[in-house]
Amino acid sequence: MQHNNLNVLTIVESEFSAENFGYGVLRASVVINTYNRAEYLRNAMVSIAAQSYREVELIVVNGPSTDDTEEILDAMEKTGISFRRAKCPNRNLAESRNVGIAEATGDVVFFMDDDAVAHRDWVARLMAPYADSGVGAAGGFTFDHTGVSYQCRYTVCDKFGNARFFSTLDPQSMLASSEFYFPSLLGTNCSFSRRALERIGGFDEVFEYMLDETDVCARMVEHSKKVVTVPNAYVFHKYAPSATRTAISWLRCTRSAMAEKPQAEECEGSKPDHGCPCTP
Repeated sequence: MQHNNLNVLTIVESEFSAENFGYGVLRASVVINTYNRAEYLRNAMVSIAAQSYREVELIVVNGPSTDDTEEILDAMEKTGISFRRAKCPNRNLAESRNVGIAEATGDVVFFMDDDAVAHRDWVARLMAPYADSGVGAAGGFTFDHTGVSYQCRYTVCDKFGNARFFSTLDPQSMLASSEFYFPSLLGTNCSFSRRALERIGGFDEVFEYMLDETDVCARMVEHSKKVVTVPNAYVFHKYAPSATRTAISWLRCTRSAMAEKPQAEECEGSKPDHGCPCTP
């Protein structure tokens, strides 16, 4: 990542009620990138099909899965749920995200993990900030596998990709005068202006897994776009096992990073090589 002349932008706390959106002219594309998560994928897709926001298209990008993901997608097509399928030949999340962007026709591209489910107003609540043309990215609060504890709320990263997590945040005192820190989002609960994504060249495929969305947020800020956090845009993240995750890393980071404290609490996993689920 190159972060020369980084202009840190404010994270905006936004509270939107479902009946006050009114931004139907903007179309949403939700991308679910999946790899060997057939048993979780169905719930993720159903949660997007049930969104209250009407102008939503769903795109599922399957990596080189060796389980029955394709069979699950076949079955989902028979249920009448509308979605498009795409393939990514490599186990590279950034590359898979770029495949989704190329397939997207919406004004805003959303990303949610294959082991997560979205609140029915997730898309609507994240779409609202894009009424401001200066917004380039928006994400919400994410619950962990318990459904009652937070995995992540506010995330602030530095130019080296180290993350710190906050339950509350005073943007003026924390970020306004800094050129070293910038607001970031969690990969399972994020969205980006498609036009802005295309302008910055999409995701950097050097980041095969982790830090890919952190890099995008940094480049959004460099291009004078706001990165916004909407507290009530909820995603519930199962945090299923994978080749890059362990139950131990999950327990370590949730104990520290998700503590109910107003001050920053840096978890053990804030270094890029730790595998912490909260590290963007």
